[in-house]
Amino acid sequence: MKKVIIEGLYAVGMHHHGQRALQVAAQYSGKPETEKSFDRHAIAIHAHPSDRLCAYLRRQDALFISELHRLNFIDGHILIKPKFEPVFRARVSPSQRCNLGFYAKDEHVASIQKCARNHGMLVRFAD
Repeated sequence: MKKVIIEGLYAVGMHHHGQRALQVAAQYSGKPETEKSFDRHAIAIHAHPSDRLCAYLRRQDALFISELHRLNFIDGHILIKPKFEPVFRARVSPSQRCNLGFYAKDEHVASIQKCARNHGMLVRFAD
């Protein structure tokens, strides 16, 4: 089993769910929302352990994570940790940089690396 860490993902939409930002260094869980009719690739960010919806992963980041989930490369839970305070810009909703982690089987490492290259993502592996 390898721990997979993906850096540089963005959480968005926090202001729609009652807060302006996720807590830096707090742990959140990610859950694919494949039943959504308008965005089947959405990854919801829930407060851990209360399971309250807090935000979503940015669409292009969610495409990569939902593909890994669809291919059954993710073994167990998706954990998300915000690393910085959110960035606020005019006419754009706030976004907050996060790291995402999950466990994957050893035989899936090469496939995850290939998928990450296709999506332009940086992936680290730890034991």
